[in-house]
Amino acid sequence: MGKILEYGNLGGPPADNDLLFMGDYSLDASNPTTKRLAISDLNKKRNVDAADGEGLKLRDDGGNYGVYIDDGGKVGVGTGINPGTVDPTYDLDLQTTGVTNFRIRSGDSHDSLIRFDQTSTSQAIMGYDHSAAVFKINNHSAFGAQNHLVINTDGNIGIGDATPSYKLDVNGSIASNGSYPVVLDASTGEIKSTGAALNINKTAGQNVTFMYFDTDGSTANPALRIQASNKRVSIGNQTSPVAKLDIKEAAGATTPVLRLQNSSSGTVRTLLQLSNGSDHHYLVWDGTTFGINNDGDALGAASINFQGSSTHGKVGINAAVGTRVLEATETSGQGIVAALQSTSSGNGSKLLFRSTTNSTSVNQSQGLGFTNTISSEIMTWFAGAFRPSGASSTHYFALNYTGSAVAGGDSIYKIDSTLANNEMYLDESGNVTFKGNVAGDAYYDKGGTTVGNYCRGRFVQTFSVPYKILAGTQTYSPLFSTPVDTTGAGSAAGFITAKFATAAPHDGRIKSVRIAARNASATDDCNVDMYIYSQAALPDETAVTTNSLTTVTSANFQNAKIEDTGTAKNTIITKGYADFTAQTDTSTYPRAKLDFNQGDYLAFMIEADSGSAEATVTLTVEFYIDDTL
Repeated sequence: MGKILEYGNLGGPPADNDLLFMGDYSLDASNPTTKRLAISDLNKKRNVDAADGEGLKLRDDGGNYGVYIDDGGKVGVGTGINPGTVDPTYDLDLQTTGVTNFRIRSGDSHDSLIRFDQTSTSQAIMGYDHSAAVFKINNHSAFGAQNHLVINTDGNIGIGDATPSYKLDVNGSIASNGSYPVVLDASTGEIKSTGAALNINKTAGQNVTFMYFDTDGSTANPALRIQASNKRVSIGNQTSPVAKLDIKEAAGATTPVLRLQNSSSGTVRTLLQLSNGSDHHYLVWDGTTFGINNDGDALGAASINFQGSSTHGKVGINAAVGTRVLEATETSGQGIVAALQSTSSGNGSKLLFRSTTNSTSVNQSQGLGFTNTISSEIMTWFAGAFRPSGASSTHYFALNYTGSAVAGGDSIYKIDSTLANNEMYLDESGNVTFKGNVAGDAYYDKGGTTVGNYCRGRFVQTFSVPYKILAGTQTYSPLFSTPVDTTGAGSAAGFITAKFATAAPHDGRIKSVRIAARNASATDDCNVDMYIYSQAALPDETAVTTNSLTTVTSANFQNAKIEDTGTAKNTIITKGYADFTAQTDTSTYPRAKLDFNQGDYLAFMIEADSGSAEATVTLTVEFYIDDTL
């Protein structure tokens, strides 16, 4: 091969199979050995060494550095690397002037991962697990069943959970360490602190709300809330609690609003302590009785005790719950069991109420019993309202005494069913009846020394008047004295004047009339009608002028009447106050006319429509003595 004197341009980049010829002068400088090398073999070099301490650099045709290996072996990749100006800081340093991307790509059926190894072992890997279609970070040599950290396709993150259902799903406990370490213990379902305190706080001025029961997790209906403005706690959607603890149950709910439970095996179980710091009161449940005391000890004489069932409730005050609805005991020196006080300026009444329906066949009484207990309970007195059996419209207030041991339980605390057996009873009209004698050893003092001392009350007096009864005539008489005409001839003296009437000395009432008649003729019957007059004025003196009743009107003499008294022939006729109810016309002959006022004119008249008789008329009158004497 001859000497090459000129070099021409190749005209383009050589092909891989083009040959490159080189002379080797290492053995014979004057006669070098010629060798050839294909262009494709130029990259087949065991080592590419830097020419100097400036490192090894790869650039594109625009002079931009793509790969730079500095003299220490650190590799910089990307357009952001500029040797001498921006050198790689790390063993592998990716920098660009725009977006930096690092791509790891595998086949469709393979994992794409980054492995973190030490000299002899694989310690951790991260990347795409194609079999589970999730991104994983495992502190392990392989993906497998390890699920240290998993990110699934919807972005949910699982720690120890291969299929997280929440944005963060942890299969196990969570701990936050610091000055106040907090642990979410999945084994016990607890939020707890392993340090000195556990605080649940929120930014100042904000409510603390948690335990939502809405399915969407909204705060519209929080189960529990701490109000920031007043530090009050509400349970049950109380958005404006009015107490330190405000609990609300849904309308119509039958479940308890609050339940306190102590599962202690002892006989005394304290449920709640109420304290002001030094003094305490307790709510106590002992399995049978619920009570209130100030020491939390066993219930009994020093507590208020309650028992209830499906049919009744009972209360014991300073005493154990007994057989009665209310049991109260006083142990202090005063001996006053109860004081009922009203601060009202008006009515301060106390009511004993019986709600059962009245029955005409059952004795009903209610009131107060007074008893002593020495060796046994002795009922002494019982006072109260009483309705006898079969008389639902008649009521009394009565006082009864037995003084015997209670054999029939509480049934003895009642008024005797036989009214007269009670020591005292008061009827609806104000009449009082005593079983025994009534004695008085005092005066009634109305107003002290100004008026003086007086005796006031009921006074009953009887008046007897001789009478001649003639058939077909009327005989008039003053009520309390002998009649003007004792012959039975009627008003022979003329018109009625003041002599036919008596002015009542006091308020009072005609209680009874008794007519004792004798007729010598065994066949002569005497049918008697009797009229009572009581008004503030005398009857019109012209109203009765003859022996006829045709001129007698309701405005005059016909005020009260006993009609058809019966046959008066050697007989006695007795009529009481109740018998004066008019038998023909209640508006014409009212019984109330037997009541009179002080100063009223009183008179009576007897008419016999058949027969004659000699008689004695006896009138029993009740006066009400006032204190004006």
